[in-house]
Amino acid sequence: MRGIGCLLLLVSVALTWGGAQGVYTAIKFSEPVAMTYAEYARTKPDSAWLELEECSISLFDCSYVEALGVVDELFIPIYPAGQDAVGGSCVVLATDDPDLIALVEEMIAFEDQAAFAVWADRKKRLLYQERSLTGLVQFGIELQSDERDQIAGLESTLDPDFIILEHDARPDFGRAAGLLAIGLLAGGVLVARSRRGRKKPPEPEPAATATDADSDGDGVEPWVSTTGEDAA
Repeated sequence: MRGIGCLLLLVSVALTWGGAQGVYTAIKFSEPVAMTYAEYARTKPDSAWLELEECSISLFDCSYVEALGVVDELFIPIYPAGQDAVGGSCVVLATDDPDLIALVEEMIAFEDQAAFAVWADRKKRLLYQERSLTGLVQFGIELQSDERDQIAGLESTLDPDFIILEHDARPDFGRAAGLLAIGLLAGGVLVARSRRGRKKPPEPEPAATATDADSDGDGVEPWVSTTGEDAA
C-alpha cells in the first residue's frame, strides 16, 4: 500500500506542475514571439512560445528516439540560415514530423556507403533545410528519460543554455487545466488516504475507586465485619 501512495504522490506532483505550467503559458502568451534565430541566440528572451525565422537544420546532425523498432521522435540542433554549423546551437527542435522521420529512416537503413552518398546527394535539399520553426519551449519535467539520453548525445554541439522547442506545439488551456485538476484531485485522494490510515490511540479506562468497588448500586453502604479494637 505504501508503494501505491508513493506512485500517487509522484503522479499528483507531475500533473499539478505540468498543468500549472501549461495554464501559465496559455494565459501569458496569446501569440508566439516572432524573431529570427540569430536574434533569439543574441537576446534569449523569456518566452515559452516562439516563432523562429531564418533557421537552418540538418538531418545529419539529429538524434532520434525509437518506439517498437521505428523512429518516433527527432532532436535536431538549429543554426542560423545561410551559415555553417559552427559553435553551439542554443535551440534543439523536438519533432515527430512524418516527412522528416521518413527521411531519417531511409538514412539509417543504408548499409552501402556508396549508395548512401548517391542518395544523400539526390536528397540534399531535404536533408538540409532553411525554414521558419514554431513551437513551445519544453520544461525539464516534460522530458522522458530516453529523450534526455538522446539530447545528452548532442551536448557537444549545443550551447550550455540551450532550450528544446516542441515543433508546432501551441498553448492548450483546456488540456492544461484538465491536467491541473487531475493532479489536485490525486493529491486530495492521497491526503484522504493518509488521514484514514492515521488511527487514534485507544483512551485508557478510568481507574476504579474504592467506592466504585464497594457500592452495589442501592445507595446503602455495604456491611463491614469489625474485629479487635473496632469490635470493642
